Amino acid sequence: MITVANFRKRFLVELESLFVQILMIAKESGVLKVGKVSLDGTKIKANASKHKALSYAYIEKLQKQLEAEVATLMKKAQEADNEKPDDGMNIPDELLRREDRLKVIKEAKLQIELRAKERYEKENAEYQEKDG
Repeated sequence: MITVANFRKRFLVELESLFVQILMIAKESGVLKVGKVSLDGTKIKANASKHKALSYAYIEKLQKQLEAEVATLMKKAQEADNEKPDDGMNIPDELLRREDRLKVIKEAKLQIELRAKERYEKENAEYQEKDG
């Protein structure tokens, strides 16, 4: 039987950077408050959702999808100015929801990129010090 602890031990190297990225995205999105972490030996049968896990590549894909949806909704809004749509969709609400989500994703992505750049510059400076 595999437990979360065994899985974590087995894939520690692979999970470490992914976990940091996930925490940064969650924090930047406002769904995470960084604080204490406690562990216990509870065994839980898990069924992780692919739709809740975000990698950097997935964020870029999601960003493109949301931008396309926003463009479509803007077109529908323009069409709605000429005639009333019959699909029952509240275009201003849908547009606002997607624009808000896109804004949060772009901000999280920017923060991740800035932190990666800072980390690279710091590590590069340390390397140059050692090498020089």
